[in-house]
Amino acid sequence: MTREEAKAVVKRHRLAALIGGATGLLILAAWALYVVLTTPDVPTINTASASDVLAFIADERGLSALPQIEQEDFLKRWEAHVTELENQEELIQSFDQLDDAQRKLIIDVMLKHFKRAFVADARRFSRLGTPAEKNTFCRRKVTELKSQSRFIKDVVSAFDQDFGGRDGMNKWIMDHTSAEERELGATFLAALDRVRRQMEKESRTSAPA
Repeated sequence: MTREEAKAVVKRHRLAALIGGATGLLILAAWALYVVLTTPDVPTINTASASDVLAFIADERGLSALPQIEQEDFLKRWEAHVTELENQEELIQSFDQLDDAQRKLIIDVMLKHFKRAFVADARRFSRLGTPAEKNTFCRRKVTELKSQSRFIKDVVSAFDQDFGGRDGMNKWIMDHTSAEERELGATFLAALDRVRRQMEKESRTSAPA
């Protein structure tokens, strides 16, 4: 091969590499644009309609695509919003307009969120060092779970499904976890139940006759 022929081969390969690189960049740019265009905006809880919130929860690029801490923050703000009677009625009406597939998708997202939150709490509990720390943690969680129980009941009632309250939700969580998570969860649930009964006893004792 002469020097001129070698140069021609190099030029052809260089051109092919440039074209290939440009094509790759175009594909990446197109994909990035697609992601941007198909990613829904996070709805503002206080102003968005219930339908918009449900659509965001059901969209695979919506709630599930957010970092977990942002998912939890969104659902906590939605929980506070739904506790108002007027907002509950709008939520139920919006649920009624969904088909079965959409309903299942939304409830699956919600259950996965509750499972992650439960397992994370169980792990935090297991890492606490003293009985006093564990007792304080459980007392705080019992108070939080009372509020969540009402929220879960409101959401689930819209689907005409009965999970049996918080106990039913805990059973679902336990049935959809690993052996390690079940062991952590069982210990955590036992501690929560023990503290809950103690708090109820204290409440009865302090109540006026």
